[in-house]
Amino acid sequence: DLANRIRKIKPSIIGISALSYEYSQVKKLSVYLKGIVPCKIILGGPLPTYGYDLVLRKTNVDICVLGEGELTAVDLLENLSSLERVKGIAYKDDGKVILNAPRELISDLDTIPFPAYELLDVNKYSALLMRDIYMSYRNMPNKNKVHRKMALEASRGCPFACNFCSKLFKKIRKRRADKVIEEIKYLKERYNIDIISFHDELFFLDKNLIYEFCQKIRPLKVGWYGMIRVDTADRATLEMFKKSGCLTIFFGVESGSERILKNMNKGTNPLKI
Repeated sequence: DLANRIRKIKPSIIGISALSYEYSQVKKLSVYLKGIVPCKIILGGPLPTYGYDLVLRKTNVDICVLGEGELTAVDLLENLSSLERVKGIAYKDDGKVILNAPRELISDLDTIPFPAYELLDVNKYSALLMRDIYMSYRNMPNKNKVHRKMALEASRGCPFACNFCSKLFKKIRKRRADKVIEEIKYLKERYNIDIISFHDELFFLDKNLIYEFCQKIRPLKVGWYGMIRVDTADRATLEMFKKSGCLTIFFGVESGSERILKNMNKGTNPLKI
C-alpha cells in the first residue's frame, strides 16, 4: 500500500522521523523507498540528532535534521541545491559526511503556528482506543460518547540531567497558557477533541503557570494528561490537576533501587517515589 501511494504521488522528497532504537527500520525503509522512486530522504528526530554520522554512512538517508525542525525544514526545502547554507543539518557530499553549524533554538514557542490539522485525517488520528492509554474509564469527561484525543506541547526542555535520557533541549521554553488554551478550544470546536495528551518532556515546573493553566482549562470540560517527576508533585498541585480535568499523570520512576537511581543521576529516591 505504501509503495502504491508513493508511486502515485511521485515525491521528490520523503521525510521520516525516528527514535534511536528505530535505526534498523530506517536502514531498511530508506533502501526500500529509493527503490520505489528517485528521491531525497530527510530524517529528523532523536536518531539523527545523536547519530547523524552513523545514519549517513550506513543508510540511504541523504540529509539529517538535527534537533528542532520547524525552521530548519523550511530553510532546507528552500536551499536543497545549496545545503551549505542551512544551519542545523548534516548531509552526504561525495561520500563525505558534512556537519553544518547548529541552529539557534526558537526562543518564543508562541511564534510557531498551530499544526495544519486540516491537512490530516483528524478523524483517523484522533480515534481513542481505551486499551491504548493508561486512564480509568470512570474518570472520562463524558461516558456516553466516543472520545477523541489529540497530542499537544506546552513546553520544551528539562532542567534535570538523568544520564539515560536523550533530552533534546536543556533550556526550558514555555508557551503562554492562553496560547495552549486557544489551541485546545480550536480542536474542540472544529474537531470535537475532548482528550488532550501533553507530550512535554516535563509537564509544567512553573507553579504560577500550572495555576493559570488549570483555571483556564477547567471550563472547557476536556480531559488531559501529561508527564511529571515524583519530586515536582505535591498534593495541592495534584488536587488542582484533578479538578481541572486531569485523567492521568505519568511519573518517571525508572527504578526502585536507590543505587541505580543514583547511578542514573535521577535525583530521586525510593522514598520520594
